[in-house]
Amino acid sequence: MTYQETLDELESICEKIVEMNPSIRFVGIISDKGRLLAGRKKEGIEFHVNEKDHEMLFMGLALKERMRRDYDEQLGPVDYTVSHRARCVIMGFPFGENTLYVSGEKDLDLAKVASRILEIIKAKSKNQL
Repeated sequence: MTYQETLDELESICEKIVEMNPSIRFVGIISDKGRLLAGRKKEGIEFHVNEKDHEMLFMGLALKERMRRDYDEQLGPVDYTVSHRARCVIMGFPFGENTLYVSGEKDLDLAKVASRILEIIKAKSKNQL
C-alpha cells in the first residue's frame, strides 16, 4: 500500500467515526510523535483551541499514550482513555503505534461510542495495523 493510500484509508476511518454520533466533534489519527496524520472535523463546529495549541495537545496525548504502554506487561494493554473537560470529552485509543483521538460534546455516550470504535480498530488490526 502506498503512503497516499494509507493516508486515504486513515481519513476514511476518521470520517466513519465522526459520522457515527452527532456529539462527536473531531476525530484524528495522531502519530507516536504527536503529529496529526489524518483527521475529520464535524461540519459547522469551531475548535475550542487554536492550531498551535492543537499541536501541543496532540504531542501531550502521544507522550501519555507511550508512557501508558510501559505498564502493558503488568496491567495489560490500554483499551482507551477518557478525559472529561469542562467544555468537551476527549478519548484516546491505541491504534498500532499511533493514537486515535476523539473529541465530543459532554453528552457523548462514552460506552456506546467507545465500543463501536474498538470494533473498528479490531477489524482494522486484523487487516494490517
